[in-house]
Amino acid sequence: MKRLLLAALFVLPFAACGGGGGSSSDVTPNTNAAGTAAMAAAFTKELTTIKQCLQDEVDGKGDCQTSFFSDPVTLMCSDVHLGRASQFAGADYTKFDPTCTAWASVLSVSTAEKVTKIDQMLTDLQAVK
Repeated sequence: MKRLLLAALFVLPFAACGGGGGSSSDVTPNTNAAGTAAMAAAFTKELTTIKQCLQDEVDGKGDCQTSFFSDPVTLMCSDVHLGRASQFAGADYTKFDPTCTAWASVLSVSTAEKVTKIDQMLTDLQAVK
């Protein structure tokens, strides 16, 4: 009886990890649409906030005080590139590779170019939702 209980304790955590994504060929195993949509919405929210901050700077309304190395977009991209679990359980990180690659290029251009690149990233994220 003890062996059966120990076997169940050993097998159950692995069984709980199974399942996940649907049968669609464009879905990475163990992902789900809800997690992906939630992450896309979070990226959209944060990028919109940063874009507005940068646009205000371009328009002469003051300096944008965003810390690009510790803001939520950078942190989400870190999760994407490392494959680290986040609050977006089941998000298909492969769908955010282009966003995070674009984000890396945003860090090295002028403020006006940042606004343009972020605007394109927001357009691209619409397809992910």
